[in-house]
Amino acid sequence: MSGDALRSILDKLKKSPADFAVRRSAAEALERTLAPGAARGELDAVLAGFVNLTGHDDDVGLPCLCRDCLATANDVAEASGMKFYRSFAIAGTRVLHFWMLEDVAPDRAHVRRSVEASLVKRLVARKETT
Repeated sequence: MSGDALRSILDKLKKSPADFAVRRSAAEALERTLAPGAARGELDAVLAGFVNLTGHDDDVGLPCLCRDCLATANDVAEASGMKFYRSFAIAGTRVLHFWMLEDVAPDRAHVRRSVEASLVKRLVARKETT
């Protein structure tokens, strides 16, 4: 994606911050421009407009990505000798942050779609709107 196209999407988001389709497009465009593990300040700001579904978890060996802990979590983490990168999945107005193995980082868009499909199924099963 060109810098001009990215700026255009971000400008649309500034004009319509409550438009979650635009917010999603902006988040995905920003992530595509970042190398795995790169600083994510602008991306995190865009994602902050969604409801974070990630629950607090401090016993998995990786930093927690819940709403309260997300700001202090690094973009890269290691556990059990494996490297992980932060990623996200979006379903409607909700976002789920998760750790993705370095080995699958080149396929992050595919991984995200898989997590999103599972997230949508769970929300539908719980009869929550997305």
